[in-house]
Amino acid sequence: MHDAHDIELAVASLGVEPGGGLAVQAESFMGTHSSEIIALAARYRVPAVYPYPSFVSKGGLMAYGISSLDLFRRAASYVDRILKGAKPADLPVQQPTSSNWLLI
Repeated sequence: MHDAHDIELAVASLGVEPGGGLAVQAESFMGTHSSEIIALAARYRVPAVYPYPSFVSKGGLMAYGISSLDLFRRAASYVDRILKGAKPADLPVQQPTSSNWLLI
């Protein structure tokens, strides 16, 4: 999608499909247009799952995604190791290990 008009076309097309649904990805375009996406999903009666609890607080159906708090805690240990002399390239890559569910 490139603009707000594309969002409405996409959500409206999902609304006519039986059993259709929407999984919103965690990226800046979707975050910028979150209120519009939530309103369109409600208007076209499309069940949607969102990446962050903030979408639910704006009226979205449900959210499932990584725990940002867990990622911030892990980042602190990496910063500590780097400040103590570790090379960033030598640190292991970690995947999120916990997630958050939020339903309205």
